[in-house]
Amino acid sequence: LAAMLYYIDIFPEQFHHPKEDLHLFSALRRRTAALDHVLDALQAEHVRSDQIMRQLEKALLHYQGGAPEGLANFCANVDAYAAFTFDHMRIEEERILATASQYLTHEDWLEIDNAFRDNRDPLFGARPTEAFRMLHQRIANLVPVKLRPMFRRVDPS
Repeated sequence: LAAMLYYIDIFPEQFHHPKEDLHLFSALRRRTAALDHVLDALQAEHVRSDQIMRQLEKALLHYQGGAPEGLANFCANVDAYAAFTFDHMRIEEERILATASQYLTHEDWLEIDNAFRDNRDPLFGARPTEAFRMLHQRIANLVPVKLRPMFRRVDPS
């Protein structure tokens, strides 16, 4: 569980969200004010997402430390993070990505693509780093046998 939380913290929180803010969202802000309220909300959610990660880490520590309601509290935090994340992604897809082509130029898209290409998902992207490959292997080895097929990587070659 700690390795999974570490991955979630490193990739979405430290690689993905900053790229969205710096490249996609700023390009949209340069081209239109029509999406400012949605972009403001999404950027606030990026901050909130990091705060929720800290709560998840704390809940895991309490569970591992033997807190009486530790497992129930951790599970509730996981459910809340999952719901928050899926709602966030839905808004990005329905409100931002679905309308971005109305505002962004070909050059904007090239800049955005180049920025995101530099930080593909280190576990499941085309170029996983050695550290993340090892983390992926550790997570896969720690999960119950029946869940291990979910962690098999597809060879991009």
